[in-house]
Amino acid sequence: MRRGVAQLGRALGSGPRGRRFKSGRPDHELLFKGEAKTDQKRIPLFEGLLSFLKEKRLPMHIPGHKGGSGAPLTLKEFLGENVFRLDLTEIAPLDHLLTPRGIIKEALDLATQAFGTDQTFFVVNGTTGCILAMIFSSVTEGDEIIISRASHRSAIGGLILSGAFPRYLPSKFSWECGFSFPNNLEEVKAALERYPKAKAIFLTSPNYYGVTQDSYSIVKICHEHGLPVLVDEAHGAHFIFHESFPPSALKAKADLVAQSAHKTLSSLTQSSLLHYNKGIIDLHRLQSALLILQTTSPSYLLTVSLDASRWQMVNYGREIWQKAIDLAEYARAELNRIEGLKCLGEEDISKVGDFYLDPMKLTINFKESGISGREAEKMLRKEGVEVELSDPWNVLCLVSTGDTWESIDRLVQAMRRVKQTNGKAPKELRDLEGSTLPGIPEQVLTPREAFQAPHRLIPLKDAVGKISSEIVAPYPPGIPVLCPGEKIEEEVVSYLWKIIRIGLVIHGLEGEGEEKWIRIVA
Repeated sequence: MRRGVAQLGRALGSGPRGRRFKSGRPDHELLFKGEAKTDQKRIPLFEGLLSFLKEKRLPMHIPGHKGGSGAPLTLKEFLGENVFRLDLTEIAPLDHLLTPRGIIKEALDLATQAFGTDQTFFVVNGTTGCILAMIFSSVTEGDEIIISRASHRSAIGGLILSGAFPRYLPSKFSWECGFSFPNNLEEVKAALERYPKAKAIFLTSPNYYGVTQDSYSIVKICHEHGLPVLVDEAHGAHFIFHESFPPSALKAKADLVAQSAHKTLSSLTQSSLLHYNKGIIDLHRLQSALLILQTTSPSYLLTVSLDASRWQMVNYGREIWQKAIDLAEYARAELNRIEGLKCLGEEDISKVGDFYLDPMKLTINFKESGISGREAEKMLRKEGVEVELSDPWNVLCLVSTGDTWESIDRLVQAMRRVKQTNGKAPKELRDLEGSTLPGIPEQVLTPREAFQAPHRLIPLKDAVGKISSEIVAPYPPGIPVLCPGEKIEEEVVSYLWKIIRIGLVIHGLEGEGEEKWIRIVA
């Protein structure tokens, strides 16, 4: 057992020290400074699973592949047998995720301690599941909830499940940066005054590009108004493990915080964390929501990866993040030496307002190069580089603990070759810049009412004055232009046509080319 954990430690915690990253935040105190408590040296869920496998019991239970003996040979040859051996089910010796009392409870207790919360939950249907549970447990039919317009579509799903009435916070769009920013303190203050009946506030920070709001001030004023603060911190699970990262909503004591551990930590895709801080939200109600929304057949591969990721971060996190920060800052400096490219830094973000920037996100702006972000993504693909996303002006690259000096140099060289390619942003894109974005439409029905009402498909050109039954959002980054229950205005339709002609994907519309159709409430 000791040898197994030690081997995993060498695999997850190894790597040379990088150059020292100078910047830091004087107000940001690490929850862990590299000295883990004794019990944080353990991975109880992993240890328990290994102990169980050593007993070589006869598996007369699901899954059907029976520890891999019935798995497809080609898949087993590629993945190895251990993946299937760890793909177990919730039998008594292995505990139950939804009602933990054994090794899963031990793992959750260590995660709660590691992240400095009152209760941390493992969630196996992604941060989508976390967000649904946060909203479902905080508001109910007819309640008003203040919610950032720049929210993931799962937040709208939470509104549909709960029956709550949204009071949207508009997002500030920066044409210089090319994306929307999180809501700032003044915008939140205005919303609190405007919507005194609100029962909760839902915010997204950081955004996809790593821009983070001032969580401390926002949480403080919301709590003064008696409002619980729900934060989608999907892209910020790493924040507490190095002082150079933006302050986390966890340390600001937001009531509920959702994090995608698989996005920035090292757990497997679809594994997330939901953090609870006591005060306003009813813990039993949150647990009941998770019982309803999570599968009764959770994957042990996902949960053990969360346990091991916590262990890695507590024991080795600061060292490996220091190396990753050095890599990211080297990449930012090298990319900014390429004529016509701009890799955004905190100095660019500060022009918009009082925000922080996650140094691990590299937003490379192509405006001055004459190439669109979408075209740059295609060119980079030909160079063998896949980016996280592209928008009309940028490509976004994520640097993580899995990167090396070699991978960063490969990215920089590919960017240099792309810049040497003659490209031209489409006229439609140049015309879009600086145009007025549509405002938030009138909410005629709640999202639940619109979702449950009969609907029909009509041409987009005939949609003005009708009520949308869908979320309509250009991707990336997926900020809704229309939400269920909203009246479709002329300015929204005109804006959608501009986006269609640029070539962006729009979720919520059907049809090819300029033959676009939209679902409306019948």
